[in-house]
Amino acid sequence: MHDACRTVGYRIESQNGKVAAISTDIGYVNNIVRENFKEVDIMVIESNYDYNMLMNCNYPWDLKARVKSRNGHLSNNEAAKFIKEMYNEKLKKVYLAHISKDSNNPDIVRDTIAQELRESRIRLEYELAKQDRATNYLNFRRCKMEEIDNFWEEIKFEVGSLGKTYGDISERKTLIGSGNREADILFIGDDPDLYQNEDLKVAPSSSGEFLIKLCDIEGITPDDYYITTLAKKDCKFSEFMEEEREQLKELLNLQIALVKPKIIVVLGSEVAETLLDRDVKLGEERGNILEWIGGIKLLITYDVNFVKKSRNEAGKKSRAALEFWNDLKILKQELNKIDG
Repeated sequence: MHDACRTVGYRIESQNGKVAAISTDIGYVNNIVRENFKEVDIMVIESNYDYNMLMNCNYPWDLKARVKSRNGHLSNNEAAKFIKEMYNEKLKKVYLAHISKDSNNPDIVRDTIAQELRESRIRLEYELAKQDRATNYLNFRRCKMEEIDNFWEEIKFEVGSLGKTYGDISERKTLIGSGNREADILFIGDDPDLYQNEDLKVAPSSSGEFLIKLCDIEGITPDDYYITTLAKKDCKFSEFMEEEREQLKELLNLQIALVKPKIIVVLGSEVAETLLDRDVKLGEERGNILEWIGGIKLLITYDVNFVKKSRNEAGKKSRAALEFWNDLKILKQELNKIDG
């Protein structure tokens, strides 16, 4: 393997049975690597160099020898052969990683992989990972409708099983989301009053009714959005223990992959910090469009219930309400760009 004292790879298995395997800097594929890449849903494997480019680049000879040795890296051809060897019907996507800027070229990588798959009559989605840009989410658009429905049911089942250590939380209604599951906009909040069922039914005078009315006024129609929450139950995200919050994050990521929105509207600092995995100063970052994973845009704004209470207390001059209204205008502008 690579010229280090000890190298590691990863096989990651989720509670819902999905498996990903990751390995770079391996030099060659041994039986340990093969064993850990069996029956995975996602592969991340290096496709480091093209042999001809390596031999003709400006590396000193000893570095060239190391790169192509069993203590170096996998070439495009070696990566392609390994993908073909590990292919099975469960495999949904391959990420090609650690692509050298000096001894490789993205077009050569694509051509090499495509040729190997084509010769074996394998249809498989793959993506070149870049160090300076997040990769796209797994593309569920190619899945059959029945498979997609199964993923949604899986989310509902997994959420329903959470909270059993809290007594009444496990008995609370599971509310995984509401609206158009193929929408361009995804609202994510931490407020169980945002919806009552999957068809945008909301309680009178609720935060959900408030949000939908404002969207209607701004010309953002129900077909344009899907609404979900961090907890996906009739409770707050913070009511779960840390381990279960991590599970909910995984389920949220799966939900985002299924909806595949162009824009995510982040409702409140709790949601923003959960998605961005860092502290968020809402006053400074609200109203800004951020680039997120896979080219998805994030618009950070206030929690809807906070805005509604502010509006009720301060009237039309409520600062939070005016700023939230302005954020919806920004959202509408971004939606218009998508619609062309």
